[in-house]
Amino acid sequence: LAGSVLLLAPVVGKIPVAALVGLMFLVSINTFAWGSLGLLHLVAWNDALVIAVVTGVTIAIDLATAVLTGLFISALSFAWSAAREVRLLDEPEGESTRVFRLRGPLFFGSAMSFQA
Repeated sequence: LAGSVLLLAPVVGKIPVAALVGLMFLVSINTFAWGSLGLLHLVAWNDALVIAVVTGVTIAIDLATAVLTGLFISALSFAWSAAREVRLLDEPEGESTRVFRLRGPLFFGSAMSFQA
């Protein structure tokens, strides 16, 4: 690849930048899975939000920023849903003893539910 770039540099240098931009647009249009837009109503709302935000950030800024944004939104979505799945069961055992049973994942997001 590097050899072909070096050997064809004089020829590639004569191609107008506007033609290269048009070629880049055609590649991006043909690469995008347009049929996936019709499936957005079938996925969870938080996944649809991630898809929409990542697509928008990719168009507006760049792909690396979009990936980091998608990871951040996905992590927040997971933390929110996992924090809501924690249940605390209070079982009295005897007169002065109570047993607390924790069901579900316990982490920083779910700890706020158990503070007095």
